[in-house]
Amino acid sequence: MFNQKNALISLAVTVFLAGCGGGGGSGTPSTASTTATTTTSSTGTTPATTTPTPTPTPAIVVDESLMAGFMVLVGNQMVINGMNDRAFNLDQFNDTTRSPAGAYSFAPSTNAPISSFALRLHPEGMDIPAGQTKLARLAFEIKDRAIGGVQALQVLIDQVEVSVSADNQFTVSVPATAKLYIYVNNRDGQSATLSVGSLAVDMVKIVAFAGDASSHVFTLNLEAAVSAALAGAQGDTAKLAVINSLKDFLGEFDASFTLANVTMHKDDGSPLVGPAITVIGSGHPPVVGGGVKGILNVEAH
Repeated sequence: MFNQKNALISLAVTVFLAGCGGGGGSGTPSTASTTATTTTSSTGTTPATTTPTPTPTPAIVVDESLMAGFMVLVGNQMVINGMNDRAFNLDQFNDTTRSPAGAYSFAPSTNAPISSFALRLHPEGMDIPAGQTKLARLAFEIKDRAIGGVQALQVLIDQVEVSVSADNQFTVSVPATAKLYIYVNNRDGQSATLSVGSLAVDMVKIVAFAGDASSHVFTLNLEAAVSAALAGAQGDTAKLAVINSLKDFLGEFDASFTLANVTMHKDDGSPLVGPAITVIGSGHPPVVGGGVKGILNVEAH
């Protein structure tokens, strides 16, 4: 009976050890003891909501590289309203010691404060053997100098083709793909922004300077620019009224003109850097390059 009892105890121990994964360090671990178990709950789980990220408006990328050589501002002169016989130089344009200050006695145009603004230019060192062409940007602005004055006009043309051939022929044209951007703020504080395409071919042009065949009058036709804006604003009563108020702009204005991609020098050879002009609402980065700034007087005649 004793042996039978020992046999029963031995059997029980064997069964117990088998259930515990083996009886010593040399045993093989059971599969159940080494396999990780993952429990997934299928109740009470709400899928995460992903808010779509809005697609940003692509930034306007512009070519800011410079043409070879430079333009000389001949006589340091500007030509306003096409009046070659009354060209103003930089000293006069910035003269605050007289009254009226700056360039003066210009009558408003039909739809714009002045009909045109121009620089008297001559290319130097730009006649490289292969010739060269740039799609430049051009900007012009006037801001009321009166105390509390709010009148302002800003104009940007995003493509102006400037070319100088191997034999020094200087030409300018406005591509069919060019756009005009304009910002106006009138004396009542009302503002309007607008962009239009299909621009007039003479919106930017060069013409001969009277008495000097080597000078080119690089001209921004402001009357054509404002007329294009008026046509583009048809159907928008508020914008049309603000842009139409430009013909009533009178007084003393800070005036700036800048042409990108082109280096300019004064008559004495020193660099002529135009103010950086940012046209409100255009989405364009500032126009930087050669140019001028000064004071312009628009007077009722």
